[in-house]
Amino acid sequence: MMKNEERFGNALIFAFILVTLVFASLGCASATPPDEAWNETYEGGGEDAAWEVQQTSDGGSCVFG
Repeated sequence: MMKNEERFGNALIFAFILVTLVFASLGCASATPPDEAWNETYEGGGEDAAWEVQQTSDGGSCVFG
């Protein structure tokens, strides 16, 4: 059987992990999109075409081709 001290220690570790995850998820759920990190265009010698466009979770879009 577990002693009361062991149960308290396990409960304390669980509470710490739970609080850490809650605060981390609150920081990730920002209402404003992040600043633009990268925007560059490369041209090749051939034809350029986009094969797929997907909307990102922050309201932007990704173009694949």
